[in-house]
Amino acid sequence: MAGRMAYNAAYWLKTVKTGTLLAKNMALHERTMADMVSQRRHTPRVWARPTRALMDEPFQLEVACLPPHCPVTLRSTLCNEGNDLWEAFSHYVSDERGRVNVSKDESLGGSYVGCEPMGLLWSLRLAVGGRQPVRLRKKNIQTPFVVDISLFDGHITDNFNTQTALAVTTMERWYMAPGVRCIEVRENGVVGTLFIPPGPGPFPALLDVWGLGGLMEHRAALLASRGYACLALAHINHPELQLGSGMGISYFQESWNLLQSVPQVSADRLGLLGSCFGAAIFILMASELPDISVSVSQSGTLCSHLSSCLNASQHSSDH
Repeated sequence: MAGRMAYNAAYWLKTVKTGTLLAKNMALHERTMADMVSQRRHTPRVWARPTRALMDEPFQLEVACLPPHCPVTLRSTLCNEGNDLWEAFSHYVSDERGRVNVSKDESLGGSYVGCEPMGLLWSLRLAVGGRQPVRLRKKNIQTPFVVDISLFDGHITDNFNTQTALAVTTMERWYMAPGVRCIEVRENGVVGTLFIPPGPGPFPALLDVWGLGGLMEHRAALLASRGYACLALAHINHPELQLGSGMGISYFQESWNLLQSVPQVSADRLGLLGSCFGAAIFILMASELPDISVSVSQSGTLCSHLSSCLNASQHSSDH
């Protein structure tokens, strides 16, 4: 009898110890899970919507899970096809809920100040130490710019590489929308790329020329993504054009005629878009061609001797 009582006492003691140990383990597990949930809940987050969009499309950029009234820095970076680093940054202070909304909140410093929803894109500049001068242009319009947006504690102005980001998000910015047709043009001496929007048309159309020569396609691709048929035209400094052949006024007039003949183009809604020297050429064309609906000059130059220069160039190419 005494032996059975001793056995029962030992059994219950073991059971109590096991239960106590199990309870302690369960409590520890619950605390660990609670800590993990709490940590996840209070880890700063940054996100952009949409993550994939055209270069000129507005986007929402928000930060959450910060302490109230916390100073932070948002930094955007991208690498162009020449592996040059571009960056912009802005300073914000979170609200009483620990949130920042770039579309509504004002930047207090950095690359820009004030409420600028697209500020982290349009204020991008070549990073300190990069090769100069470089312009941000997209050479391959079949691929996007990949933009990283990082969140940092405090208001930072430099030495970002020595800081650890609290959170990072990535978005793609495209120049050509799905469905845009890209057609290589090599006709009657004209060299360029024609971009046609999705659908049957007819579309309003633009002849697009840059000032540095060569062939720049990204602006024409973006315009086509917005509903304009656009011919990106090559002129000086292009390997497929003989010296002078891309400068004579007849070259641009032939390009204009070619654009008018495209079946998807509305022939009575044609315009010119030129930058720098290209704008000066188009000002001359607008004064001579009667069927131009609009001419847009971007950073254009005025040259009183432009007509004689173009005619001289045309004369040299003919010989």
